[in-house]
Amino acid sequence: MDRILLGAAQPGQVVAVYEDALKRLLDRLQYLFPGNNRYWFDTRPNLRREMESRKTRFEGRDQIIPCLREFVGTELRGSSSFSGVHVFTPSADIPDDLSSGPRLVVLEPESSSAYSKGNASAVYEFALKMLEQRGDQPRQRRNRLLFLACDYDSMGRLKDNAKTFLAWKSIADDIEDDKLNLDMHNKKQAEQAFEQSKKVLSQSIKDAYKWLLNPFEGILVGKPSMKWEVTAVSTGGSNFIATIENKLREEEWVIYEWSPIHLSNELKKWFFREGQTDVVTRKLLNDFASFLYLPRLASELVLKNAIAQGIIADEFFGYAQGRSGDRYLGLTIGAPTQVIVDESSMLVDREAAIRQRDSERHEAALRVTQAGTPMPVPGSAVVGRLATGLGSSLPGQPGVSSAKKTFFFATKELNARTPKVDFTDMIEKVWLQLSSRSSTSVSVSVEINANDADGFEADFIQEITKVCQAQGFKQSDFT
Repeated sequence: MDRILLGAAQPGQVVAVYEDALKRLLDRLQYLFPGNNRYWFDTRPNLRREMESRKTRFEGRDQIIPCLREFVGTELRGSSSFSGVHVFTPSADIPDDLSSGPRLVVLEPESSSAYSKGNASAVYEFALKMLEQRGDQPRQRRNRLLFLACDYDSMGRLKDNAKTFLAWKSIADDIEDDKLNLDMHNKKQAEQAFEQSKKVLSQSIKDAYKWLLNPFEGILVGKPSMKWEVTAVSTGGSNFIATIENKLREEEWVIYEWSPIHLSNELKKWFFREGQTDVVTRKLLNDFASFLYLPRLASELVLKNAIAQGIIADEFFGYAQGRSGDRYLGLTIGAPTQVIVDESSMLVDREAAIRQRDSERHEAALRVTQAGTPMPVPGSAVVGRLATGLGSSLPGQPGVSSAKKTFFFATKELNARTPKVDFTDMIEKVWLQLSSRSSTSVSVSVEINANDADGFEADFIQEITKVCQAQGFKQSDFT
């Protein structure tokens, strides 16, 4: 090799050009042989002619498409947030469910489903049919689908590389089955050529499948209008599925982390209007998965986290466990709580939530005021004075005055399975009465103790520590 380059290259020229030319000659010439970093011509043909002859057997899509499906599926393996990666899958076989994540649909390398900058209408039309239909039925959760399309100009080379791989594979199989009698040198050449064709096909898949298609709807004159966004994926990474997911995150086509202010804006824009003051959380999640003009969430957890962060402040929305008539049950706003996405829990418009909260505080204050001055009952202690700790006076005896009590404390062990219910009940029956007094300052502390006989894992400790820091815990530790 070095002598060939020395004799061919001129000063100032790039040596890699000649290396590439030599590799191309090996791919095309039938009497050129390599070995031990040497190249020579022989009167016997190499296996190139045999391979070219066998390539003609694999002209139909019945052989090429299954091969490409297997290779594309292999390249797209790995951990991701996708609920499914559907390679050359008919629309009827792509689920239409409220899955845990979006679905990536890989389109076949055909003229009707390949992407070209000069003529993209064909692939848009093809993808739109899969987006709108699941077989013969209308697709409901359209905002779960994203598409990966082959580059139109790379399609021919991709298929040719697939045929080359299949031809070398058939030669390797015949050698293994003793159907092809070759010397050791040719056997080694066939093995190397087969492995090389596999690598070339894998890389050509990354080079060809580089177009991500994002369907979405813009609003024109109050009506949704179908649109498409297209972006290219880098082909240099070793983890193809991770590269695709990083691109989706970068373009914000899939939302992996969501600020509560963005959720609040979507609620005001689409849900809290025309007198509507609440939306069921399960319906909200379903709408995000269905309508193309809404953000595409990576999972249910993204919505739950946005809700949990939003209700800590009283600036965005409230969260209720349910509704009875005009009253929200278990309403929370301006405080942390456990968030559950189901058919009964709901998000409440901020103004409506604050109105109910203030109303409940006012009602509690009235109850305290009314209960604080009861009529004395003959033959018994003066109830009002005993309740407030101001002393006692019995009929016929001189009043004995005692110092006013100025400090109150209470501790209670909550049910570990339903702490939220107990805590809410305690707030309504104790805290509201204390805080309704203008001269009283109230503080509430929470202490959490947990024991695990098996011990806590390092990643779990790290996660809980971060949550405690974010929630403003003064102290938290594992021992």
